[in-house]
Amino acid sequence: MSAPNPLCAGEQIRSETVRAFARCTRPAVVTSRLYFPGRVAGPPRQPGGRPPAGPPHLFSFAYGSVTLTLVLVGFVYPLRKRVLVLRLSAFLLASVSVLAPFYARAAEAEADDSKSEIVTRYLDARRTQQEALRGVQMEASIDAKLPRLEKQGRMQVLRKISRLGKISFRMLGFQGDATIKQEVIARYLNLESDSTDTQDISVTPDNYKFHLKTSISDGIRRTYVFQVTPKRKAVGLFKGELWLDAETGMPLRESGQLVKNPSIFLKKVTFVHDYQLKDGVSIPKHIESTVDTRIAGRAELHIEFTNFAKAEDDDVPGEITGGPGN
Repeated sequence: MSAPNPLCAGEQIRSETVRAFARCTRPAVVTSRLYFPGRVAGPPRQPGGRPPAGPPHLFSFAYGSVTLTLVLVGFVYPLRKRVLVLRLSAFLLASVSVLAPFYARAAEAEADDSKSEIVTRYLDARRTQQEALRGVQMEASIDAKLPRLEKQGRMQVLRKISRLGKISFRMLGFQGDATIKQEVIARYLNLESDSTDTQDISVTPDNYKFHLKTSISDGIRRTYVFQVTPKRKAVGLFKGELWLDAETGMPLRESGQLVKNPSIFLKKVTFVHDYQLKDGVSIPKHIESTVDTRIAGRAELHIEFTNFAKAEDDDVPGEITGGPGN
């Protein structure tokens, strides 16, 4: 026979009830529904005042439109005909059952698939991509707007990557409000140019934790979707997703939110960067970015890349769009 437990839960259990509870150690199963705030309603009693025996039943918690249904095995004690007392262990079981999904999500977030086969393939593909994207140029059409100020503009630029990996821009044309040119587009291009001069912020296991979320297929090509979480807070690092081509390991999409804003005037920066495969190598295709600023409100950027080719000359002179006022 199990030892009695002095810890009880009920309706104002007095000392004599506790003594009665200590004497009642008959195990049983509870089937009831509990509403917050509320009380436990036990199953109907059998003749003689004993609770019914039988297989495990369900124990439901309801709050608003949310209902959690648990299998609860505990002890029922007949006290004064209508008072049911559950042993503390039953409540602990219910608590663990309720919290288990949250702990599972936390453990899932901590999982690291950095050494998986697809990530290893991605690292090899990334080195190939870096080499292929040096000494190249492409045209970029940048549409930007400040919805709150009702200002917008479009700039055509020539984006070049030198043989050393340095990114530069030459403006080909602009239409729109000067505020868009100076305070939105020029600042973005300046940040991208400067990013090649700072510490390594590449999406690699040195900087990120990788967790495989799922894989998707369009019937022709399979794509792996990884959750990437930075190991530190630094300008340029983001928390979000990395999509990888299953066959080549090449990146197809990077998306998320920067974990550290590059300026005190920015509150939040989110982006989606799509790539396309050309001759087995990922090249930039499209960028969408939303920046919440403290002064001008939300800024929106849409960038389309076209005319990808080898650069004719790494040192062609021209106007470099790299800061406000240009």
